[in-house]
Amino acid sequence: MRGVHLIRAAVCRAFLACLLAAAGGVRAAPVVTILEGDAALTRGTSRFVLAEGVKLQQTDIVEVSDKGLLQIEFGDGLIVALGPGARALLTSLGGKAGIEMFVLAGWAKLVTAAPALRLVTPTATLTLNNDVAVLLRDPALLSIFCEQGDIKLAEPPPGKGADRQVGLRNGDFYTRKEFDKGEIASRPAKAFVADLPKAFHDNLPARAARFANRVVEPRKIGEIAYPEAEAWLTSTQPVRRILVPRWHGRAKDTAFRKGLIANLAAHPEWDRILFPEKYLPKQPPPEALQKPRAY
Repeated sequence: MRGVHLIRAAVCRAFLACLLAAAGGVRAAPVVTILEGDAALTRGTSRFVLAEGVKLQQTDIVEVSDKGLLQIEFGDGLIVALGPGARALLTSLGGKAGIEMFVLAGWAKLVTAAPALRLVTPTATLTLNNDVAVLLRDPALLSIFCEQGDIKLAEPPPGKGADRQVGLRNGDFYTRKEFDKGEIASRPAKAFVADLPKAFHDNLPARAARFANRVVEPRKIGEIAYPEAEAWLTSTQPVRRILVPRWHGRAKDTAFRKGLIANLAAHPEWDRILFPEKYLPKQPPPEALQKPRAY
């Protein structure tokens, strides 16, 4: 009888897992399936060396060397390849927010199928579903080539106000300088094509099945230093809101604290962490605490 109960319990668990997966409640962890050159992972306050087969977690930061290539597979046909100089944060891996990634810099190629991908940059946000796109983000310019599909794009204004909505179709090439109005051309710029990573010329291969039953742990390097964190700490406010509570413990490190203080104007939210005494409730003056005389 005990064996029968165990079988029934196992069947129930499997059935429940299927229901949750169908409802979008359970997703396989994204996995690194291709790695060429060097790439680093920041998880919490720790830095690691990435390797093929490593499964990623929400709020992980991945950074690719200037000659590297990193491919991440999320399942259901969603693949993100990060090229030379790419720096990306996995802001959400499901739930109400869906799958969302923030790209701070570098090259990326995006292949989406059933699960939509929301890709955020400092100067535009893309929503992709059954689309293929190639993106390059550098400090001066954002470039996007719509290789396939119909991409929805939102341009945030430099100040307050509603985002400008833009649509990209097959072959469209979009560029935006900082917060200027974006421009759309019928073909990609020659410089963009000339610098396109070789791996991005072809379809991205699906290789996740090779790592389905493997456990690969990244090799730890040490704790994140301020120079490695600076670009993220001075990024957009939504990114900073994610990272500040995860990195606040690094303010106890002398070198990290020194960097925070030197650049405090670029990330003022750290003032409360660095100097908590400034935010304590003000004590009333001594005379206010004296009892009034009885007459």
